[in-house]
Amino acid sequence: MNYSTWTNHLIDAGKKAFNALIDIYGTELARRKLSMGAGGDITAHIDQVAENIIVSSLESLKKPFVMISEEIGTYFWDGNKRHSISSLDKINLDDYPPLYIILDPVDGSSNAMRGIPFSCVSIAIATQPRISAIKIGVLISLQTGDEYVAEKGKGAYLNGKKLYSSPITDIHQAVLGTDLDSSEMCKDLIVQNENLFRSVSKRRILGSCALELGFISAGIMDLYFDVRGVLRIVDIAAGILILSEAGGFIMNSKGESISDEIFTLNSKYDLIAGCPGLYSIMVKILKNSQ
Repeated sequence: MNYSTWTNHLIDAGKKAFNALIDIYGTELARRKLSMGAGGDITAHIDQVAENIIVSSLESLKKPFVMISEEIGTYFWDGNKRHSISSLDKINLDDYPPLYIILDPVDGSSNAMRGIPFSCVSIAIATQPRISAIKIGVLISLQTGDEYVAEKGKGAYLNGKKLYSSPITDIHQAVLGTDLDSSEMCKDLIVQNENLFRSVSKRRILGSCALELGFISAGIMDLYFDVRGVLRIVDIAAGILILSEAGGFIMNSKGESISDEIFTLNSKYDLIAGCPGLYSIMVKILKNSQ
């Protein structure tokens, strides 16, 4: 597959992180807590290593961009140095280049710290801070090195092979990924969406939204459901483009598109995603759950 120059840059940066993390994945060093990241979560050593490698790789290109990353936050790189940006909704976007890099250096950090083999690097590029403006999405599995890649309008690929989401139309055959667990905050949501959970064949809590979206794009899973309102743009940007290009659907808990929404690092989302044959069924289930 012949990817664009920027897509190849993202793949290269992600693979550098993959190679660097092989020896520390699941170790005590990986779990070492460092500080509070800009996204609000504790930054562990493994997150910091991955982010430093990816950011350094992209900055070395000497091309201007706005970086939106889970740990380091949001800043403008003019090609030579960084300029602080406290919030995208408080700046004149005309002052900045039409290139926004959206990075989660380790999506599934808890898995990565413990050595559970399910996490990835997630990197996307948008031409403005709007979901519909996401043009490139790259996921690199931190276990296998598999490359899930999409360019808008050009399809989605896994290691160069074109991806198609699952063809199923029967929700009783579906494997669903979710982050709704037995915690106190999820109890009411589980009861409210009991019809969905009883309808699907299997439920899985895997711990990496981005990689689960990649799995749905590849037809390995069929649905993703997280209505806690806690997902951030760094969690979903690459995955939703890849899934969309593989034929899947993306919507919020009201059954509405999220494509026109403007994002910042602190934007929070519900996300329901899946293969196209289950779209109308999911809309009906959501309507009945409200």
